[in-house]
Amino acid sequence: MGLDVENLSVSFGRKPILRDVGFAAKAGQVTAIVGPNGSGKSTLLKALTGEISSTGTARLNGLDINNTLPTTLADMRAVLPQSTPMSFPFQVIEVVRLGLRYRGPEAQGVARDMLARVGLAGYEHRLYQELSGGEQQRAQLARVLCQTWSPHIPDAPRWLFLDEPVASLDIAHQLHVMQIARAFADQGGGVLVVMHDLNLSAMFADQVLVMKDGALIANGPVHTTLTNALLSDVYGCDVISCATPHAGSWYVLPHLSRIA
Repeated sequence: MGLDVENLSVSFGRKPILRDVGFAAKAGQVTAIVGPNGSGKSTLLKALTGEISSTGTARLNGLDINNTLPTTLADMRAVLPQSTPMSFPFQVIEVVRLGLRYRGPEAQGVARDMLARVGLAGYEHRLYQELSGGEQQRAQLARVLCQTWSPHIPDAPRWLFLDEPVASLDIAHQLHVMQIARAFADQGGGVLVVMHDLNLSAMFADQVLVMKDGALIANGPVHTTLTNALLSDVYGCDVISCATPHAGSWYVLPHLSRIA
């Protein structure tokens, strides 16, 4: 089972934002969506989570996303948006517990475990508004992990839909969050993640979707998508991509921008 997308399109008024996007993402893998600002990455994720209306079809574990009850979708996938503003003075543990799909006696323990997983053990009773931007982002990730605390439901994988989960984080926490995503996939779950950092995408993704001007222009493993010619064209700057000679790890080096 997986995520299957066909001819997905989104328009705001008469302006097309996404045009006939189609791809398949598998459970057990990390699928990264990359592309420049305004290419449609976040719009694609919002369409796939039902946050905005779209045409075409998108099936998650065989179920049409647009014709499935929100409660059923909530059992299968959790969504981390770019930002989650909160106006009320919640404690961190209260924010994390919002992701729980049940309220059994072990619920408090799950919330604490997920806070520890994102490196926020001991933050339970701090006010959410007092955290730094990066700490708030990790608290929201803990909330998402509470919702999908197991990578499986009976006979189906669970999914993480993550929109720029490392944008506010320092290098160590960027790596830590991506390791969490990688571990979720390695345990049989599916991960769809919007990324700006091409090197982190190369390190952790099994599949890369490259977006430009609302269209999907490349889809495949790192070595076939993060190429010099493709990235240079998409990003408007000279890019060199290569693999290290011994470990074979792929990396990307940007050079001069072509923006006047």
